[in-house]
Amino acid sequence: MKCSLRAMGSNAFQRNVFSSSILGTLLAGALALSGCGTAPVTSAVKTLKITGAVHGGQQPVTGSTLQLYAVGTAGDGSAATPLILTTATTSDGSGSATDGNANAANSLNTLPAGSFTLTSQYVCPPQGAEVYLVSKGGNPGLAAGTNNPALAMMAALGPCSGLTPTTYIFIDELTTVGSVAALYPYMTSYAAIGSGTGDATALANAFAKVNEYTNTSTGAVPGPTLPASTYASSTEIDTLADVIAQCINSAGNTGSTSACATLFAYTPNGGTTPTDTIGAVINILQNPNQNVCPIWQMTPATGPYMPTLSACPANWNLPISPWAVSVSGASSVYEGATSQYTATVTGTTNQSVNWLVNNVAGGNSTVGTISATGLYTAPTVATSTAVTISAVSVLSSTATGSTGVTVQPVTVGVNGPANVLFGQTGQYTATVTGASTTTVTWLVNNVAGGSAAEGTISTSGVYTAPAIAPVTPVTISAQSTAFTASSGSIGITVSPTSLTYATGDTRTVTQPTYPGICMTLTAQFLSTQRSSPPAAASDDTSRIQAALNSAACKNTGLAVELALGGGGSNAFYSELITLNGEGLTIDSGVTLYGGASYSTQSELIDIKGTNSSLNGVGTGTSQGAVDGRGDLYVGTGSSTRLVEATPTSNLIVYNVTLEQSIYPNLYIQGGNGATVWGVNILTPDTRANADGIDLDSVTNVTVTNSTVEDGDDGVAVKTNSSAASNITVTNNRFYGSHGLSIGSIPNFTVSNVLFLNNYLYGTDLLGNVSADANGLVIKIDPSCAATVQQVTYQNTCMTGVKHLITFYTNYANTCSGAAGNPVFTDILVNGVYATNSLSGAYSYFYGASATAPSMAALAHVSLDMNAQGSGTTATQYATISLDSSSLTPSGTGVTTNTFSTPGSVPTCSF
Repeated sequence: MKCSLRAMGSNAFQRNVFSSSILGTLLAGALALSGCGTAPVTSAVKTLKITGAVHGGQQPVTGSTLQLYAVGTAGDGSAATPLILTTATTSDGSGSATDGNANAANSLNTLPAGSFTLTSQYVCPPQGAEVYLVSKGGNPGLAAGTNNPALAMMAALGPCSGLTPTTYIFIDELTTVGSVAALYPYMTSYAAIGSGTGDATALANAFAKVNEYTNTSTGAVPGPTLPASTYASSTEIDTLADVIAQCINSAGNTGSTSACATLFAYTPNGGTTPTDTIGAVINILQNPNQNVCPIWQMTPATGPYMPTLSACPANWNLPISPWAVSVSGASSVYEGATSQYTATVTGTTNQSVNWLVNNVAGGNSTVGTISATGLYTAPTVATSTAVTISAVSVLSSTATGSTGVTVQPVTVGVNGPANVLFGQTGQYTATVTGASTTTVTWLVNNVAGGSAAEGTISTSGVYTAPAIAPVTPVTISAQSTAFTASSGSIGITVSPTSLTYATGDTRTVTQPTYPGICMTLTAQFLSTQRSSPPAAASDDTSRIQAALNSAACKNTGLAVELALGGGGSNAFYSELITLNGEGLTIDSGVTLYGGASYSTQSELIDIKGTNSSLNGVGTGTSQGAVDGRGDLYVGTGSSTRLVEATPTSNLIVYNVTLEQSIYPNLYIQGGNGATVWGVNILTPDTRANADGIDLDSVTNVTVTNSTVEDGDDGVAVKTNSSAASNITVTNNRFYGSHGLSIGSIPNFTVSNVLFLNNYLYGTDLLGNVSADANGLVIKIDPSCAATVQQVTYQNTCMTGVKHLITFYTNYANTCSGAAGNPVFTDILVNGVYATNSLSGAYSYFYGASATAPSMAALAHVSLDMNAQGSGTTATQYATISLDSSSLTPSGTGVTTNTFSTPGSVPTCSF
């Protein structure tokens, strides 16, 4: 015969006035009438007592309705049986026996706020059913009279028979998430946890598993039964607890922008939107791959439960797994140097470890030693293979983590002139990297101090060339005195022809790192609004500028982060914004668009001050981007620049896409120190006057590792307001541009500009053939007394270009400086390969006059078309030095001579 007993009342939290004695009588009678009277009833319906408290976000929750449930038995997620049939709420701590919250469960409000004692309010059902306690509604510490109907928390307790008068239950967000983490396969709501007979044992095991996730007596994580060396997703539980705490510590789902509404909107699984926080957690854990990052983004910066996840997780699975040790630190260390390593032990608060190098505790002199605090000292001789630094938890020898470390040899770099005249001197300097002792021994062709035949060198690096050309090529070397196996060298030429090579940026430039984040803004618009953006009054301008101007960000070098928003929001729209000592970092998949009215302004982004930066995150089409929507302004006459920096110091433009500019994409004018690294400029060749990068009146600039597609000069060095100097443009690719240019506005001197290892394509990325497919360009007004000196184009690859090498002083109507003759000196082209040149391709060199000729040197030049221009583009009044060049310029007032310099025609891979 099948026995059943239906709970009284359809509402799990229906308040009845039945006493425990009546309930006992009803249970006994029901069992007898159903034919189950053979089992003794008295032991199953004994009265018990348990105490506890309910906290939300570590604040007491008062007036919260309590219900103790026995799990359902009609199948997974079947209705549970409520065991408390009288009113039971947490104390409001008022001591008032007459307010509406007073009842026996809170000892007529005499218990501390949020506390309860359940005595005679429930009885255990037969057969030791699994039970759990739920707290619903109540005031989470807000104004008197507040009730949060969306508040629902729980603690899974296990067999009812295990509850004793000493049982203490602490319900909070941690016990809620920890309980649901174990029970969600058997849940459909807080009032429906159950199983069928076939998996009742599995449900009981899940209840036991709760005690590994959380401690229901203290409201903490992890639980008391968690095995050693095991991690129970405690940080993830802390994070989800902080997320739901924002709803719990509120007045509930009070509107579309409330914390509860946001949470519930992210967590539906295709069915009904949750109405309480337990339902939200159920849906999150039953659908761990849905809305992962939007849910994580709800985590407050300083929530009640710490630590929390610092980045969006892959999913919301909460496994219990063995804990691990991870080791972090430098991937390489110079010989004899020290480096600090840290170990992170997950799954335990005990972070103590023992350190080893190549499995030797503390290491040794051969592989390096390591201290008890993780300070590694590399050996004095670099190892042939990487060493392994390991950390082993003091709690278990099987819990270990490691990292490979390359011991690098000390390096020596040598700098100085690439050419020294007969009998003249040249100063050379050595930079020793990786050693505290920086002294060196100088050698010429491996002879310390050199020789009369090949030149001598002093202990301070001053080389004196011989009076005649040496028989063998000259190599100047510097050997570290502390690490004699380490040396550096430079090959030079000794000749009667004077030529000063450009060295470019005087700074030591390394790949930038992202600045710290001072404030994060989430997108509220979509990229699909690009053609019809929000009005200026309602776009993102004011909130972006307010963040940049905030005390947390202003002039700190820290960055405001533009991040993805909810509901697929991936776009910001803005009018003119200004950075002045701050950064702007655009996350992967996010685009900052020019707003509805920005085309009437001088630029979209105005950068000033020191240590400002514009950064993008990601690669390819998902790289953080700035879009000027220039394709929508063609023919409007707008001359708005996309990004303008004037003046700045230590400017960084890093890993960001600049696209669809109306006018120049990136204009840098004035200041000292700018690094443009990994920038993608994507403005088609058909966009007139849309220069890629303009460098105007600046010093110490590096443009590197970038892709530039634009409708005018790829890079243009200008001097509108003052001289430009010490510029390096290296390892870039230019598509459909008007070339690597000096000019067209050199009102002051341009000096020490190095173009190195660049590619030039005559078509843009859309296949448009450039309207002015230039290669290497220097252009000045013939009436302008400006000087261009010490410019080196080295290792340049060109394809599909028409105007290959054009250095000319008849570019009219650009001079606003002093009148006179322009002068080109120390212009070196060393290593050029041109292929697939356009029909009619040519080069030309145009000097101002016989008394003011232009001077240039061509070395290791291989052009597939060596024709020269005619008419206004005919070569004239130029002095050209040649070394292995397919092009030999000729014309009125043109003289050539030979010289020798190291180098070769570059090997190009288009």
